[in-house]
Amino acid sequence: MKTQETKTLKAKFIGACQGVTGSCTYLQFESHKFLVDCGMAQGEAQADAYNEGKFPFNPKDLDFVVLTHAHLDHSGLIPRLVREGFNGQVYATAATKELAKIILHNSVHIAQKDRANRQKAGGQITLYEHSHVNGINWRVVDGEDEFSWNQNIDLVPGLEMRFLRQSHILGAVSVQFFWDAEIAGTIQARSLLITGDVGVNSQKFAPQSMLRPRHEAEQWADYVVCESTYGGKTHAPEVFSNRILSLQKHLEDQNTKTLIIPGFAMHRMQEVLFDLFIILRYGQLKNQRKVMVTFDSNLAEKVNAVYSKHLFGANAKVQHKWLSKETRSHLREQDAKRYWKDSVKMFAQLLKQGLEVGTHWFGYENLGKQVAQHFDLQVVLATAGMCDRGPVNDYLFDHYADPHAKILLIGYQAPNTRGHRLQRLGEQQKKTPKKTMQELFGNKKSLIEYIQQHFQNGRKEEYITFSKGKQIVRPKWSEIQAQVETLHGYSSHADTLSLIDFVLPPVTQIAPAQRRKQKTVFLVHGGATQKAELKQALEVHGQKEFGPESAHPVDLQVEIPPPNSAWFNFNTNAWES
Repeated sequence: MKTQETKTLKAKFIGACQGVTGSCTYLQFESHKFLVDCGMAQGEAQADAYNEGKFPFNPKDLDFVVLTHAHLDHSGLIPRLVREGFNGQVYATAATKELAKIILHNSVHIAQKDRANRQKAGGQITLYEHSHVNGINWRVVDGEDEFSWNQNIDLVPGLEMRFLRQSHILGAVSVQFFWDAEIAGTIQARSLLITGDVGVNSQKFAPQSMLRPRHEAEQWADYVVCESTYGGKTHAPEVFSNRILSLQKHLEDQNTKTLIIPGFAMHRMQEVLFDLFIILRYGQLKNQRKVMVTFDSNLAEKVNAVYSKHLFGANAKVQHKWLSKETRSHLREQDAKRYWKDSVKMFAQLLKQGLEVGTHWFGYENLGKQVAQHFDLQVVLATAGMCDRGPVNDYLFDHYADPHAKILLIGYQAPNTRGHRLQRLGEQQKKTPKKTMQELFGNKKSLIEYIQQHFQNGRKEEYITFSKGKQIVRPKWSEIQAQVETLHGYSSHADTLSLIDFVLPPVTQIAPAQRRKQKTVFLVHGGATQKAELKQALEVHGQKEFGPESAHPVDLQVEIPPPNSAWFNFNTNAWES
């Protein structure tokens, strides 16, 4: 640090304390007040009340905001801050800035479409308008040639910040703060790490194709605010390693003529596109199938352009800030007789405008039935990922009764969404192979089985509603002829073991001069069960690796803060009354 004057840092935990969305940490460093993230609550019982409720601070008093990544549950209320008088800077990476602008303008667009319904319900018309998104004063941290990941940024006198690359989505970071504190009469360096969302790719295990592994903290963090989305869960490595092979098998399925993949516009769709590109450029499908890949999403098209620009970005000090080193090596090996950068340029062009890859086609426009006849398979990537909105609904409407269609779900499907109902149908299809009417009713036994299966306890067979424009159909499960399957391996959240590695790095990873005797971890951004299970796992690991009998004992405390908590003083290591 550049100064020996001690100052106090403290925090209040505002959002994502009772659920997985709405991340917001309110910090005060002497007279300077700022936020890390200001996200929108989504899909939870009290989401509207949280998003429309009064902030527990005055936005006009904030000096700045630090944004870890562009997802709405981290960025979604920043324009509302602007609407209510905030005019400070928002620190972010260049990719996060551009992605957030797209996502926030889309949020306004959706809110305006729902305006009539919200007025009828007596709710606020919109949280903010396009002008408030445009009014955000961005401070791009990595936009200059002198940028490097291991440098600190002076925020205010006595407080410095460092961005650590995350592998959650393009542009994502964790944020580490540094200051000097007076502890027991002596001046000591202190550090706070706020993880944001922790990605799957780490230095130990990097199964995702596109993004480089996350940075591990090189300096000791006395305090950590950690997400807990997958607390208590463990990713099976084989799920990731088999992902591309499984996707290729779906492409080779001779019965499938139309493969519909509902996807989230930001990152999930780009990962699937990358995998399809690798398969179709370097692989060889059985029976030489010709594949036409159509991506149908105005939002994803804009996001793709940002990925095309920043995924391959570099500067004088950092070569390929985001693109996976392993993928670059793979492309070099595959392109032994060709210049490997051709593949990079091709994928960048694919994201921008589409292109022809051998006998296959990637494009934003459906080439029409006449041209489609020249292809053996049409793959459609369309938003939205949970099938409740977006152009994917037109394809579901057109193909639900098509026995040569397959719906491939690739992400988490929240309860009560169309995607969740489709996922349950897919599970039922696995248990009950399709039967013809003759097979089903050809004998008394199968008729009894049918009645038992579909009319148990007096309940009729379930159905799913599909719509296209003003057309609506409600077919029963037995009338849906398209196959529904789930492809795992596209998770962008670290599991429990990976979170432990990130939060409690081995002592040997930290320089001896920076090793200290105390660490406090605050768990946010997760369900109650996930937080409790991650807390227990951290405490067990901490006792084993840093207990009193270890070579480097650490006093580890794990806290689950309540929403709108009291101030926690990082200098005194205590809650203020």
